[in-house]
Formats: sequence, C-alpha cells, structure tokens
Amino acid sequence: MPTTDLRALIRRLNELRSELLRDRPFYGRLLLRLTFGFANCGTAYTDMRHIVFDPGFASSLSSEELKFILLHELLHCVLKHCTRGRTMQPLLYNIACDIVVNSLILDAMGRTDFYVAGEAVMHLTPARAEGRLYNAEEVYQMLLETPREDLQNHYESSSLGSHEVWQSLKDDGLSDAWGQYVRE
Repeated sequence: MPTTDLRALIRRLNELRSELLRDRPFYGRLLLRLTFGFANCGTAYTDMRHIVFDPGFASSLSSEELKFILLHELLHCVLKHCTRGRTMQPLLYNIACDIVVNSLILDAMGRTDFYVAGEAVMHLTPARAEGRLYNAEEVYQMLLETPREDLQNHYESSSLGSHEVWQSLKDDGLSDAWGQYVRE
C-alpha cells in the first residue's frame, strides 16, 4: 500500500478516535493510550500498546465498522485479555474473548447484531447467551465442551482478529497500567 494511502488511513483512524472521544468519552479517552500501527496481519490486533491493522482490511471498512474494531481491540486491553489466557488454547481463548467484547460493544451501542466485512460479529456463547454475562475464561470453558464441528461452523471463521502476539507478550506492568487507566 503506498505511503499516501497509509497517511490517509492514519488520518481517518485519528478522526474516528476523535469522534469516539466526543461521543463516548470513556472509550475515547482510553483509546488515546494506544497508537496505530500497520502489518500484514489479515485483520487487526492489539498488544496493549498499539492497535495494529492490516492496511487492506482497514481500508475496506466503513467508518462504523472501523469504530467497532477500535472498541473491540480497546476492550481486549481494558479486560486484560492479552495477558490472561497464556495456558489456554490460543484459538479458543481468542474466540472466547471476542464473544465477550463484541457482546459488550453491542450492548453499549444498543444493538442486537453488527457486521464487519460482511460477517456477523460473534457475541453469543455456545449456550446462546450474551457473552457479556460471562468472563472470557467461562466462555472458553463452554467452547472446550462444544463439539468440534459446531466450533468450525459457528465460531472459527468469525473472529475479528488474530491474537497470536498475546502468547509472546510480556506483561511488564501492562495489566496494572490498564487497570489504572480505567480508574483515572
């Protein structure tokens, strides 16, 4: 992607972050703690310091979809998902975390569903309850008990991001810092 396109994308992301700061100050203020980065990662991810976007993916999204992704990655930081699931199967833990954060965002938006890149965001547990009613570890346990075929049919293709970086992330105070950011 040419540099000028990246500059335009950075400008667009900063404008959307400003809109969130104005319309949802709690989230917008926390988003100021994260910088934007770009990598060929397929979708987006966070390492609790950055929100990293695949430029092609981000460029293809509407403003509302990008705001959803910003909130999605932010809530992974707020809920400290990036540092909690180290002993769990990464794919299932990522799905569990996505179900929780997506459900929280839908609730905050007053919506029952939302689509990103034409895909409905997953927000229901295998028991068909809203993910926001559980923590990621509880949803992870439900997923462990879900038949493999159901996982493939309902969850594995609907993740908004790949969070392999979480496995190698050193906490070095990040979890404590995010706890403080939320309380400020």
